[in-house]
Amino acid sequence: MSGRSLDLEGDREMRPDYACLGGALVIEIKSLESDPSERLSNAIAPAKEGESWPQFFGQWPVEAILKNLPEDERGALRKSLGDRLGRAIVTHMKKANGQIANYEKKNEDIRLRLLVLINEDFVEYDPAIVTYIVQTEFRRQTDSGEPRYSNIDAAVFLTERHATNVNGQVTFPILVIHGPGVAENSVALELLRRLVSRWARSSVGIEPLDVSVDFSEFVPIHENPKQMRRSEFWEQEYRRKPYMHTWKDDDVIGLWDVTTLLTLLSFHVDPPLKVPREGIKQLMERTTHLMKEFASRGIALDRIKPTKQRNDAAISKITYGPAVQEWLRKQLEHIQ
Repeated sequence: MSGRSLDLEGDREMRPDYACLGGALVIEIKSLESDPSERLSNAIAPAKEGESWPQFFGQWPVEAILKNLPEDERGALRKSLGDRLGRAIVTHMKKANGQIANYEKKNEDIRLRLLVLINEDFVEYDPAIVTYIVQTEFRRQTDSGEPRYSNIDAAVFLTERHATNVNGQVTFPILVIHGPGVAENSVALELLRRLVSRWARSSVGIEPLDVSVDFSEFVPIHENPKQMRRSEFWEQEYRRKPYMHTWKDDDVIGLWDVTTLLTLLSFHVDPPLKVPREGIKQLMERTTHLMKEFASRGIALDRIKPTKQRNDAAISKITYGPAVQEWLRKQLEHIQ
C-alpha cells in the first residue's frame, strides 16, 4: 500500500510509524511486550473463592469461564481482568492517540488513522479480553464530552498465540475494533477492508475468512516440547481436528457418559470382561478430546454429574453384551 516509514524522519516518539497511500492512511504499531500473568492471577483469585465459580477439568479459556458466571459477577470479573490486563493496552492507546494527533497537525489528507496491536508472546492477551478493553476505551470521553481517542479511527489486534479451526484450517484472528464514528465513514471502512485483505494475503496467501466465531473458540497456542506426553499429543491432535465441534452439548455429554462407563469397566478390579489394551488407549485419548471440547464450550462438572437416566442411556449404547450391561447397572445402582 505504498507504505513510508515515518521513523526515518526522526522524532519517532512523536509521530506514527507509517504513512500509506500518499498519506491517506497512517498506522501506529504497538507490541504487547509485558508479561501480564501475575496481574491476571491476582484478579482471578477472589472470584475463584466464590460459590459461582465453575468446577472444570484442565485449563479453560477466559470466555468459557465467564459464560458460567451470573451476569453481575461476569461483568465484575471482566472489568477486573480488563483493568489488570489493560494497563499496557491503555498506555499504548494514549500514546498512539497523541502521536497521530501530533502528525495530523501538518497532514490534513488522512482518511484512516489506525492503531495496530501485536501480541507475539503471551497467551494471556486473550482476543475477547483485548477486544473488551479497546472497546471500553473507545467509549470513554473527556471532561468536555469529546471522545478520548479522537485521533484513532480503529484498532486491529493481531495475535500469533491464539487460533481456532475453521473448515479444517488453523485460523488466526485479525480483530478489527471500530472507534467512535468510523462506522459512518465509508472511505475509512474501505481502507480498513483493503488493509486487512492485504495483510491476510501477504501472510498466508489467501483472503481473510469473514466469519462469526465465538471468542471461546480461540485457544492458546503453546510451543511443542521436544518430548511430548501422550496426553499432550492427543490434545494437539484434537486442536487440529475438533470432530465434536458441530455436535450438540447433549451429544458431547452422552459420549462422556459412555466413555466413563467403559473406563469403569476397564479399570475395575473384578470386571466381567477384560477390555483390550488398545481399547483402553482409545478411551484415554477420547477422554482427552472430551476435556478439550468441554473447555471450548464451557461445560462445567455440574453438567456432567451422572444421573440414572443418563447412565441407562449410556449403558444401552455399550455393545459388550447383556452381561456387561447388567454388571454396569449393578455398579451404578446407587445413582438416582
